[in-house]
Amino acid sequence: MDVVRHIGELIPEDNEHLHYIKGFMLSDAAQLTVKIAGAEGGVLYDLKMESAAIIRKAARDLVVHSHSLKEFGFKEMEYYQIVRNLGGRIPFIIY
Repeated sequence: MDVVRHIGELIPEDNEHLHYIKGFMLSDAAQLTVKIAGAEGGVLYDLKMESAAIIRKAARDLVVHSHSLKEFGFKEMEYYQIVRNLGGRIPFIIY
């Protein structure tokens, strides 16, 4: 979440499209944080699998947001590579 927030701070104030994407990025990062914690502490298999599906979607959406950022002129794309690298390290320890 912190990495996404810091990258969001690099978005210029005058670009409405990028700020819209930033909102989606922060939402996806927040979902990841909450659902990973919930999945690790959960007892019921069904709830763990539901969390796993949401985690997978949010992580994938974060990766896809890089295309939108690039399309709307985000200049610091090299920093977003950090988010993409973290996306590959999400702990799928949900059984």
